[in-house]
Amino acid sequence: MATIMTYGSYRLVPAPIINISKSFQRSGDGTKLGSVFRLSLNGTVTPIPTGDAGFVNVMTTQDHLRNAFTKDGCNFGISCDGVMVFSGNPRVGDINFSETGDNWTQRTAYTIDLEFDEEPEGAGEDGLAPPYIESAEEEWNLEPMDNQEHFSWELPTIGTDSNPFSFRLSHNVSAKGKRHYTVTRYQVTGNGGPVSPNGTYVDAGKYGGKHYYERQDGAFVIWWSGGASEWRISVAPNDVAAGRWRVAGAGNIESTYASITYTGNPVVTAVDTGCDSVERPAWQEAREYVVGRLGYEATQMSSSGVINLNIDNFVAYNHSRVQQYGELDGTFNATETWVVINPSGAGIPGSGHCLEDFIVNASQGLDNDISTISIEGSINGLSTIDYGTTTGDYSVTEDKYSAASGYWATVKSRLYYRAQLVHNDVITGKAITRSLNTSPTTISIGHSPSKGSINYSYEYNDRPSNCVPSALSEVISIVDNNPTDVFAQLTIMGRQLGPILQDINTITNPTRELSVEVVVPPATGCGVSLLTHTNPRNDVVTYILCPIEADLTGTYNQVFKTNDQETWNPKEGRYSRNVSYTYQDCSITGVTLLCP
Repeated sequence: MATIMTYGSYRLVPAPIINISKSFQRSGDGTKLGSVFRLSLNGTVTPIPTGDAGFVNVMTTQDHLRNAFTKDGCNFGISCDGVMVFSGNPRVGDINFSETGDNWTQRTAYTIDLEFDEEPEGAGEDGLAPPYIESAEEEWNLEPMDNQEHFSWELPTIGTDSNPFSFRLSHNVSAKGKRHYTVTRYQVTGNGGPVSPNGTYVDAGKYGGKHYYERQDGAFVIWWSGGASEWRISVAPNDVAAGRWRVAGAGNIESTYASITYTGNPVVTAVDTGCDSVERPAWQEAREYVVGRLGYEATQMSSSGVINLNIDNFVAYNHSRVQQYGELDGTFNATETWVVINPSGAGIPGSGHCLEDFIVNASQGLDNDISTISIEGSINGLSTIDYGTTTGDYSVTEDKYSAASGYWATVKSRLYYRAQLVHNDVITGKAITRSLNTSPTTISIGHSPSKGSINYSYEYNDRPSNCVPSALSEVISIVDNNPTDVFAQLTIMGRQLGPILQDINTITNPTRELSVEVVVPPATGCGVSLLTHTNPRNDVVTYILCPIEADLTGTYNQVFKTNDQETWNPKEGRYSRNVSYTYQDCSITGVTLLCP
């Protein structure tokens, strides 16, 4: 029985003794990630009998052996009587030459370590499929969102106001790949048909005790067992890798839409393309493993038994992914995060998917009885993103700003009631209480579409309602000038006491000054409509002044209007009116002293 052992085009003569070992590479919990199938070749090289003995010739045979094993991934084969019984494409480890009794004058003993990622053909089945990795880690973290505690308020009139429970879920997957070598390509020729199986395929590994072969362009996957008589082709390579192909008989080609029958079987021919050839770099092997484990798993919210959430109530938003890979060290790492909330817990009907934070401040001073309530908040939208599985799948169903805008459209009508709730607490125990004015004194809103946020600031107070219904603001003031003595001042030169004061025995008339300033929304444009825009005089300002005038005419014998001035700025919508009266009661003797 003739045994031939080769590595690439180099034949090992005489054939060395082989030691075989196998180990599994496992994750921290013992899960098998990959296997290492090791061969140790223990043999000798000698120039005899085809050449002459001697140290130089022995060294030449060493050089030939070293040169033969310089490259990784050449085909290592063992055949017996012309039948290949062992074949694979290893990584070459250490090459050691040891001493011999003849001091390397006739032969040299050597040891060569070869390492395979899976058991070579003829060695058995390891049951492990690509991708080829040597280590991997996966970690999930679940924690409450910082500074985002759940609350629930009962607002006046409109009911419950609350925010959802919110958590941050993070997922990290990392792997270290291996350079997996294969130099064999399989040329497939078929019988024509609507979808041709013709093309060059590669050996993509074992699944369920059988091989499948993948075409290089990724358009199809051909799979067969035993020989060319049993074969199938799937349009989606990932379906084959995941064991999801549909069953088809020999000679059938399957697409996503239909089964197509051929009259004959394809012809599969192996083609050797040389050494040092990998299907994909080590970091891509790692990537293949990592990508297959990415994605949201709702069970991570409850399976640990620590936080114990009802996962049926929670939805994941703001899906974010970050990838890192090392081309030279063969590593790939991906981290993905989500914001997970229970949307129904917001307590705000019709609100969008957002996180809101706000603060309500109340203030009141001793210089007036007006209470001021300010409410400031921020709305951060939560996006809905689908990364998909292939190039071009990435899509944003709802961006952050759209979510924030939808939420703001609903929540802004609730700001007054939030302020009112705090105001009710402020006025408790006061002798005179007033309702919070529904019109805010200041409004500030900030939109940040790129950040997906909306910030707002509103300020209310419990000032009395406006007398002019259409007014944005109004100021009403009354000034009473009471009678004063009338006297003469006579300056005398040299009089150290100052001027001589002479009582004229009369007093000044009392006066009353009325002032009303009103700001109303101005008209638009710059035409006649702006200039003729109705000012508040024809509304209720005159009505406000009439009772005050009536108070004077009903009390005093003589009342004279000494000033009546209106100012109207149509561009600003600002109107003012100033009216002055001088009055007198002839039946009363004038007294100016406060304490007569």
